[in-house]
Amino acid sequence: MTVSLFGHRKLYGQNKEVASRLSTCIDELIKNGATGFFLGDYGEFDQLAASVLNKKKVNDPQIRMVLVLPYLDKKIDTTIRYDEFIYPPLEKTPKRYAIVKRNEWMIRNSDAVVVYCMNSYGGAFAALQYAEKQGKRIFRI
Repeated sequence: MTVSLFGHRKLYGQNKEVASRLSTCIDELIKNGATGFFLGDYGEFDQLAASVLNKKKVNDPQIRMVLVLPYLDKKIDTTIRYDEFIYPPLEKTPKRYAIVKRNEWMIRNSDAVVVYCMNSYGGAFAALQYAEKQGKRIFRI
C-alpha cells in the first residue's frame, strides 16, 4: 500500500501533538500493509512527516520514503534519508502550478492519503479535496 502525506507549511507550535497523532496513524497504516510513503519537502508538516517515518524505519526497514519533486532544480534536504526521488511527468506544467500538479499525481498514485488540514484554503486543503474526489481513503490528523 502506498500513502501520500500532506499538511500545512506551518504547524503553529502544535509539533508534538501533530507528531503524536501522525505517529499513531502511520503505525496503523504499517500494520495494515503500508510500505511506501510519498512526501513533499516544503514545510513544517513535510519535515515532521519525514522525521516520524525515519524513526519508524529503524524497526520497519521495509518502509520506503519517496520524495516527489515538483521541480527538477529543487534543492534536497540531505539530512533526511529518502529511499527514492521521483519527478512526475510535469515538464510541460508551468512552474506556478507544479506543486498542485505534483500533489495530484501523488494522490492518484496512492492507495491512501494522510492529511493535516486545519483551514479551508491552501495546498493541504486542495489536496484533501482532490483526494476526496478521487475516492481515496483519507486519514485526517
